[in-house]
Amino acid sequence: MKPVKTRIPADVLAILARSTITGNVLVLPEQLDRETYLRVAKTLTAARGKWDRKAKGHVFPFDPRELMADAVEAGAVVDAKKTLQFFETPPALARRMVDLAQIAPGNSALEPSAGTGRIVRELLAARAEVRAVEVEPANVAALRAIGGDGVLQVNEMTFEDFSAFAPTCGALYDAVVMNPPFSHDRDSDHIRMAWKHLAPGGRLVAICSEGPFFRSDRAAASFREWLGSIDAYTEKLPPNTFRDAGTGVATRLIVATAPGTRLEHMRDREPEPEATVRSIPLREIDPDPDQPRKTFTPSELSELAASIRANGLLQPITVRAGGPNGYLIVAGERRYRAHLVNRAATIRAIVIEPIDTADVRVKQIIENDQRADVPPLEQARSYQALMDEQGWTPAELGQRIGKAALRITERTDLLKIAPEYQQLLASGNLRPSEGTELARLSPRGQVTLFNAIRAGSCKSYGDLRASASALVNAEAQLTLMPPDAPPPPSDEDRRLASSFEANVERIALMLHTSIHDNQIVAVRKVSPHRAGNLADLFGQMQKDLRRIEIALREAAIQESFLAA
Repeated sequence: MKPVKTRIPADVLAILARSTITGNVLVLPEQLDRETYLRVAKTLTAARGKWDRKAKGHVFPFDPRELMADAVEAGAVVDAKKTLQFFETPPALARRMVDLAQIAPGNSALEPSAGTGRIVRELLAARAEVRAVEVEPANVAALRAIGGDGVLQVNEMTFEDFSAFAPTCGALYDAVVMNPPFSHDRDSDHIRMAWKHLAPGGRLVAICSEGPFFRSDRAAASFREWLGSIDAYTEKLPPNTFRDAGTGVATRLIVATAPGTRLEHMRDREPEPEATVRSIPLREIDPDPDQPRKTFTPSELSELAASIRANGLLQPITVRAGGPNGYLIVAGERRYRAHLVNRAATIRAIVIEPIDTADVRVKQIIENDQRADVPPLEQARSYQALMDEQGWTPAELGQRIGKAALRITERTDLLKIAPEYQQLLASGNLRPSEGTELARLSPRGQVTLFNAIRAGSCKSYGDLRASASALVNAEAQLTLMPPDAPPPPSDEDRRLASSFEANVERIALMLHTSIHDNQIVAVRKVSPHRAGNLADLFGQMQKDLRRIEIALREAAIQESFLAA
């Protein structure tokens, strides 16, 4: 596997050489201007460093001393994401994948693209004996640091090499749980390879990019045919599942069980009682009236119903005693409703004993967040209701459902926007990002920002964020300063403003009338070696113009707010 390297500019090298590293945190030597910081951050991100405000530095999933020393010496750093297509599995998804693997204590499990161990940790929590395969040395160090009391073995090699070696030791696994690289068909290739490592009755749970499911090339068609031959179940994951990991690629979950009966290797542990799956008449089951999710779109239910007709119900729903007819749904209302669409008489279900209400709500929130997009306001209300009921902070709720506290707060803040804007958000006529920015403002500021959105002044998220920030600053000024009329502009102010307007008009006229395609063709012929330099100049001009545009938009929206 040829590593993809990112070249480090000379000024960034000098800054990295002066940085200090304590544990797994790299701290820059001084406050940097924005442009320089962005170049430094690009290098650190490629090396897997992530800014952490609390740590006041870039945090790595390993000790970065050796990596940074090599990078400074070579003038380049290996880009882990481009080289390995390494995108960490979100914690809640990793937990769900291990749940789907139906692992009993003592079962053997393989993670063939282990990364820094998101899935491995969940496998260990399920008390599995885990073999992790990983090629990147820094990841291997992070995996070995997990420990595991002898039940975690780490192989530093590619999965291809591991598969070539594995037949000599005859090892097969009760489960393979994996998040393989997405590019160049490596995900579909690795998934087919992993299938060969399953013991009879073993279960494969894998993430795959959406490409093999819609492409018409031979490799994709062969992969789909193979999935059909092993009776695999697939489920589309919500959009942007891997956004926080650095990619917007569409993904889906694949689950399949190898023929045969799984043997339960229990080591020396006491056996745990297993949940019994029962077939319960639908008429005896009712949705939980306090279920956080209220909206189920017909198209989603039709798609799920068709999948269940074709593949059967892979995961039973969970119910508890209660309700007017005998049982209330804890998790799986979408699957229940899909059975209603199919006019089924019964549904497979696991009955659990009455448990703490908070645990029920947490299960329902995780179920909704992972299985389909929940309307933002429903999500916000469910988060806020549970925090109010239990006295939890956003961080405490986030720990239980696998989300960052910031994401929890972003959602619950939507409850602060005016009712009319909440209605627009619920109907899809206001984007969640627009609602999030409105929530930063007072009712008066919300009106001003919404008018700017409606007028088309916030064409990009950058425009939206800059406008909201300008209004936040204007509101702060009103609280700190009396609303007196500002002093009148001086003669110098008028001269500068007039000069600025004349320069803007002159530049606009020049760009519109004085640069033509035939001039660009001439540059290609006469001085092609200069084309790159000229392109860089235009790139810098775009940055300067964008900076000026944002400043002017901020001034305009602040004036609109203060004049209201």
